[in-house]
Amino acid sequence: MVWVCPNCKSTVGGRHKSCTGCGRRKTRDESFIMPDDLQNVDVVTDPSLLKKAQGQPDVQCEFCGAMRWADGDNCMNCGGADVKLDEPSVEIPTFRPKFKEVFHFHSWKRWAVIGGGVVGVGIVVSYLALRPRVEGAKVDTSHWVYTVSVERFHSVHDEGFNAPFGAENVTMSGARVHHYVSVPNGFHSEFVTDSRCGQVCTPRPQVCQTVPRSCTSNRNGFATCTGGGTTCSGGGMSCVTRSCSVSVQDYRNDPVFMPWFSWDVWRWDHQRDVVTEGNSVETWWPSDEKIALRLTTSGREDERISDRKEKYDVTFTTDSGKVVTYHPALRQGFIGFRIGDRHRLKIGLLGVDVVNGK
Repeated sequence: MVWVCPNCKSTVGGRHKSCTGCGRRKTRDESFIMPDDLQNVDVVTDPSLLKKAQGQPDVQCEFCGAMRWADGDNCMNCGGADVKLDEPSVEIPTFRPKFKEVFHFHSWKRWAVIGGGVVGVGIVVSYLALRPRVEGAKVDTSHWVYTVSVERFHSVHDEGFNAPFGAENVTMSGARVHHYVSVPNGFHSEFVTDSRCGQVCTPRPQVCQTVPRSCTSNRNGFATCTGGGTTCSGGGMSCVTRSCSVSVQDYRNDPVFMPWFSWDVWRWDHQRDVVTEGNSVETWWPSDEKIALRLTTSGREDERISDRKEKYDVTFTTDSGKVVTYHPALRQGFIGFRIGDRHRLKIGLLGVDVVNGK
């Protein structure tokens, strides 16, 4: 920027704080102004000068009124050390928004608090409703079931594409579809818009405009400027994909046949379940006579016990009149529940358990 000396009317560069014509010191009364031709204004590139240009506004000596750089120590005109910034002191008012504005601005917080409260109340209510409760109860009924599973080793007739190892009487009985394969089956035409059809391209005009230079004073003899150049947009080519008819391969699924076999094979299969049950605390497994292993086998056939299962149910009526069922895992836990006995139960959403004996 520049300023005009009131003494000799010389136009002085903003970096100079004294007139280059007569030596008079610049005061607050001489304002910095921009040169007439902003397009050709000097650009600061020297690092030390650039640091000054981007620094604080000039300061004024308290004693003689001369202006100087803000990074100096003493006034170059009178030697005074006390200086002040060349800008008015402005009191910044405190912003106190109205209660309604604050409430509206933070409405999301309000809803977050409300939502959190609702969720919290829901959790408490659910806990109170679903928490296990301890209640006295009387045994109404008891029931037990013992199951013995028996499997038999015998000859089984089976069929498929491949006979297993050890199969007997293997016989091929024709052929069946094993799987399908996809094979070409002519062509059909499709109207498409993609890269196979090519493109149609036309030049796109370029539009350029000059951005005027705009400067803001730094109040230290320099200004920060923007613009002053030419910007362009557009140009190049604009391309559109064509549409065309293309030939597309068709396929069909042809079956693949393979030989189908039947055979006999010896293996273990589940044969029967033998069950005993009752409503007393006395329990017993099926006897050997009732299981009757190998009673109906012949030749190479054989039988064996493959599994044993036990199940216990005890039904209670609680003091509040509710009927609940307890499932002991073992016989030792079942025989202690005789009809009419009283027990303390812990009843929850996941089931019933007995606590602290009777």
